[in-house]
Amino acid sequence: MAEKIVFVSGSKGGTGKSMVCLAMVDYFIEEQRQKVFLVETDTANPDVARVFFKENNGVQRVAGECLNLDREEGWAHLIDAADKFPDHMIIVNCAARSGLGVNAYFDMLAESLPHLQREIITFWVCNDQRDSLELAKQYLEKTSAYGKLHIVLNEYFIDDIDSFKLYEQSRLKSIVEQQGVTMHFPRLSHFAATKMRNENLSPADIVYGWPLTTLSTRSAVTRWRRHCAELFCLVFERQFVEE
Repeated sequence: MAEKIVFVSGSKGGTGKSMVCLAMVDYFIEEQRQKVFLVETDTANPDVARVFFKENNGVQRVAGECLNLDREEGWAHLIDAADKFPDHMIIVNCAARSGLGVNAYFDMLAESLPHLQREIITFWVCNDQRDSLELAKQYLEKTSAYGKLHIVLNEYFIDDIDSFKLYEQSRLKSIVEQQGVTMHFPRLSHFAATKMRNENLSPADIVYGWPLTTLSTRSAVTRWRRHCAELFCLVFERQFVEE
């Protein structure tokens, strides 16, 4: 069995997909020493690619490419990459509009899965708004036969005790948890997140002493990184045990 194809999605902007994807790529390459092929599909603002496609001595830090999954050609390139790099975890950072491409072209990938011998895992990143849940239902209808979906509740959006109440009381939660998990993604302090975004840094860059990074920023990212690793470890250990 080849490595998995992981989609970090949500089909809308402003939910924190890129931060989840940054943390996940960091977890696999730094914590697990896993080979990763990153697919950046946000062609308007490829912020994850800016971090991990930096070159070191002429070589990209992480293998991968930018693809437009609104188009058939983008899905064809994704399938070919999954075929060419069977020992790499394929991690796809999905653009806000990704539901359109999934509805139009996901069947191409589904039909290729027996040959690829890969499973699809989706981390659906939500804020506290109803449309996050409605879009997740639509995505599940299209993809549930081919892999598992986990709901990621981004704690950045927690304002009070009722945050995520819509999801917690929804039928979607019970459907998701029949085969996946609900996870709370830890909030990173604003000053540390701003440092990462403005300078296109990975979590490891900051933790291991990027120039002019303050001790408080390194400490904040170290704590956040540890919590992210604990979440990913639980989810992926569960996946591996079930296999």
